[in-house]
Amino acid sequence: MQASALALAAKGFYVFPIHPRAKKPPLCKHGFQDATTDAEQIRKWWAKTPNANIGLACVLSGIVVIDVDPRDHGSETFAALVAKLGELPGTAETATGGAAGGRHLFFRAPPGAEFRGKLGQGVDVKHNGYVVVPPSIHPSGKPYVAVRSLHDMETTATKRGFATVASAGMRGIRFGLSGAEPS
Repeated sequence: MQASALALAAKGFYVFPIHPRAKKPPLCKHGFQDATTDAEQIRKWWAKTPNANIGLACVLSGIVVIDVDPRDHGSETFAALVAKLGELPGTAETATGGAAGGRHLFFRAPPGAEFRGKLGQGVDVKHNGYVVVPPSIHPSGKPYVAVRSLHDMETTATKRGFATVASAGMRGIRFGLSGAEPS
């Protein structure tokens, strides 16, 4: 796990340790707020708990994540969104390891943007918080698996893209775009 945490940090992703085979609680005092790219700190954390899961702090890392949870009808909701709005651009994606087959879709967040809430039942937006990333082990015992690697993420969550989702009737996203119009 340490090597993966260090590789993510080297790419500018802020990481922190989480209890093994868990989504929470974090193993550091302030949780995702303690996330870092500092290799020395990462080595200390994983030397203490080598099999700790890897948490990735979204805002600090400049990303927003769409979390599709099939246990709460997220697959159906997401399919309806895609049917209404069209396919999302290809981006980094992980299979979450849960028995139901959840997934995380990763996008670069525009500077100054703030995303919160849900896109519908079972489809959450993660921005001011964290997600667990590969090769962490889900509480089910299955690993989180990269479908498309975070290391290759290039896609940006453009203001226009998320404005389109919001204008399509999806509620729960608040934008902090400093008064800028979607481009």
